[in-house]
Amino acid sequence: MAALDTRTMPAFSATEGTYETVRLAFEEIGASVRDATNAAWEEGRFAWELWEAMAEAGLFADAAKPETQAIARLAPAFEGLSYGLGGSGAMIAPIVQAGMVIPTIRDHAPEPVRSAYLERLSRPDELAAYAITETHGGTAAFAPQVKLERRGEDFVLSGRKWHITNAPDATVLVVWACDADGEDMAAALIDTDWDGVEIRRDGDPVGTCNAPVASIFLDEVHVPADHVLAHGEGRRALQQGMLGERLSGPFAVLGTLRYMIDLALDFVMDREVAGTPLSGHQHLQAKIVDLRMRHDTSRAIVMDALGRAASGQRFAAQASQIKMYVARQLMEAGLECAQIMGSYGVQRELGLARAALDGLCMTIAGGTEEAHKMVIFKEMVAERRAARSA
Repeated sequence: MAALDTRTMPAFSATEGTYETVRLAFEEIGASVRDATNAAWEEGRFAWELWEAMAEAGLFADAAKPETQAIARLAPAFEGLSYGLGGSGAMIAPIVQAGMVIPTIRDHAPEPVRSAYLERLSRPDELAAYAITETHGGTAAFAPQVKLERRGEDFVLSGRKWHITNAPDATVLVVWACDADGEDMAAALIDTDWDGVEIRRDGDPVGTCNAPVASIFLDEVHVPADHVLAHGEGRRALQQGMLGERLSGPFAVLGTLRYMIDLALDFVMDREVAGTPLSGHQHLQAKIVDLRMRHDTSRAIVMDALGRAASGQRFAAQASQIKMYVARQLMEAGLECAQIMGSYGVQRELGLARAALDGLCMTIAGGTEEAHKMVIFKEMVAERRAARSA
């Protein structure tokens, strides 16, 4: 990636200017669909109202731009949307499409397949899923049991993916698979209405409920050769896709943390008990300061990772750190903010319980904390070896 100044953003389809103006524009979009998105969470259905608003603002078209420009748009947009929504759960869906699916197609699909699918995925009636996880465990992402075998000039895809975000409503799938000998990986770009593709909604997680998950069953699905992506460099391409999610996703938590701070501050500033403002109680002051520290620490490490990526430095360890850290902060901040507000804090309309459950699911989705610590340790060893040999 080329150097990136996050203070001044490249031209943007919804608005132009600084990080703040882009963020504020998307805060308004998030706030405009907050009620509908929260209702979708409670009903366990996809948040189509939010999806349509994002597509109409050009978010998915912008995600297809060159890497530096794309992250410059996604970062403030994700932060603004999550603040406007007052939650991060529904943001899992655009993180998958804009941070993983679209970059993989942009960087690895041949023409005319590339342009056709990028145009489709910019529209509000199209939704993509990125199928990595299998029933034997997500930590084995680079050793899938789903097979992609050559048959003549084309390929056949067989196996099962499990707990795949967006799958129940998806129109497009990027499915990661191994070749017949298990020596290499590639991604198959397929449509959900192709013969041999069956999707079953057999999971019901307690959080991120407005970005539903499902299993994908693949029974000898015929895949044209020009729909096989990153053949021969699959492991590197998958790693890049996961790095994109880890780098862009935490911005969707920063907005929710900031929303909680404002919510808690308004509560203690506007209420009194026995004539004494709640803001005068030191234990409440301490809890709200803790919320602020969670946000500020999260923002600092997220921006550090973004800066490293933009300047071309290694950032795999930092990407895993921010993914792991901010998800836990979201979960714990949701509980802490609810405690500050007492019985008001556990009311459904505030969404603090939703935020805590979303945070819990985010500590697992995209890699468990243990998996991320494996990545971090590997990078630590590499850095130490380099230092010792210098």
